[in-house]
Parts: sequence; C-alpha cells; structure tokens
Amino acid sequence: MVPPRRFEELEVWKGACALAAKVYKLTEKNERLNRDFGLKDQVRRAAVSIASNIAEGFERGSKREFIHFLYTIRLRAQRESCGPSSTFYGRSATSHRPNSRPRSRR
Repeated sequence: MVPPRRFEELEVWKGACALAAKVYKLTEKNERLNRDFGLKDQVRRAAVSIASNIAEGFERGSKREFIHFLYTIRLRAQRESCGPSSTFYGRSATSHRPNSRPRSRR
C-alpha cells in the first residue's frame, strides 16, 4: 500500500468533510439552532475544524506530529461530547430567555 502524499487522499479527511457537510445540512433544518445563531455557528465551526486539524497535522510532515494532531482532535471531540453543550445545546432552562435572572438561594 502506497502512503498518501496529500491529505486529500486520506479517508479520515474525506469522512471529516462529509461529516461537516451533514452538520451544515442538519443545523440548517434545526429550529432551535436557527434561533440561536451563536450556537449554530459554533457547531458548524467545530465540524469544519476536524478536517482542518487533520489537514494541518498531515502537512506538518512528520508522522509523530500527525499522530499528535489526531489525538488532539479525538480529545477535543470527547470534551465537547461530555461538556455543557451536550445537554439542551449547552443552555440551562432559563438562559435562552432574555432578562432571566438566577434564582436566589434561601
């Protein structure tokens, strides 16, 4: 098997591009995200960054740096899936309302 000479030849990069295209289509149809442009933009940028990081890591030239970039991508994806954005798009029940105030503790 001949090693790839360009990142465009990598199946993982092609898959990341396909994922980004799907994310763009899904976020266009999602009514919650259409009301929250900032979150919609963040989701889209995150999807695009996967393919960008793969390309950047490949272009570094060394296998070690490329592997480092792949681990970085995986760790970021794990953090995002476990972070606050994984529940109700990262919003509390009141944060989507303007002028909402936190409840005082008694």
